[in-house]
Amino acid sequence: MEDPNQAIWPDFSTKEYNKARWQLVSNTVDNEQAARILESIWEINNNREKVQWAAHKAEEAWQAQEIEEQAAEEHTEQLQCAHKEEEAACLEECKKYKAKFTPIRNVKAPTGPHLWVPASSMRDKASIIKDRDLTWEQFGEAAIHMAKAMKDHDWPEESVKMDVDFWLVLESHPWCCSPATLLKPTTPMTPMLALI
Repeated sequence: MEDPNQAIWPDFSTKEYNKARWQLVSNTVDNEQAARILESIWEINNNREKVQWAAHKAEEAWQAQEIEEQAAEEHTEQLQCAHKEEEAACLEECKKYKAKFTPIRNVKAPTGPHLWVPASSMRDKASIIKDRDLTWEQFGEAAIHMAKAMKDHDWPEESVKMDVDFWLVLESHPWCCSPATLLKPTTPMTPMLALI
């Protein structure tokens, strides 16, 4: 359907509309009056089409708005559903891991520069083993963890290698390899070679 507001008013006095005019011409209606009658009929039809066009456009706009509102409602429902699922998952996780979500009360957060507290001061004093009382196995384990921590914290490769070499030399010391059961290591230091 074309927009009737853009329709061009026809000239009914031209040859093109002779047949239409002749049907109206009579003893009381001449050629000029017949052209005016055709113009009036055209205007009435055009006005009716304009009203229909406006109603059609209003219907289209209303349908588009309805579709838009429905899409917005669906989107809101999806967001609410996702939010409810997220809350349900969070509640489930809270139930599952109660200790993880237990609030910490009456603890003051440190302010200012961070204080680094040695781990030994935080442990139970009875569980601390002095360096001189470490077994060769514990000594080797500590060396492996230290070398791994150095690599994880991006120490220069040369420094890590030098430190690993130092620990390997200690592990290969005669006391470590001594046939005496008190001096013999319980595990070799070979896992450190994988870190080099």
